[in-house]
Amino acid sequence: MDRELIQAFKRSARSDLELAAELFEKGKYNYASVFYSQQSAEKISKSYLACRGITGVRKHNISGILARFIDKRDIIKDLQFLESHVTKSRYPFRIERRLVSPPDAYTREETELALTKARNIFNYLIEKINRKIGE
Repeated sequence: MDRELIQAFKRSARSDLELAAELFEKGKYNYASVFYSQQSAEKISKSYLACRGITGVRKHNISGILARFIDKRDIIKDLQFLESHVTKSRYPFRIERRLVSPPDAYTREETELALTKARNIFNYLIEKINRKIGE
């Protein structure tokens, strides 16, 4: 078990979650709040996977891997929801024929939903991680 890697992912996940919350509270940059919510969930998931000896996962969609180790379906569904925003929160995309830029892509309600899901994932996994490493 690579404790240094686990701790690095934990710190980064917590920082991303705090940044997502700060951006949400300011009411600006909803797309960035969604992005950092997704990043927090991904990093805390990778921290948990590192506890299980799985490191070096270089992709964003990791809910399938995580589902092999946890049976809490709502956490997996929350992670899948956030994974669906990996590119939408970063790059322009088309809806029908209209080009949408990330700054115009999210409502406050959608942003709050992403943040809530990220917090759920973080809180659930941080407890499991801390128990596993004896903190």
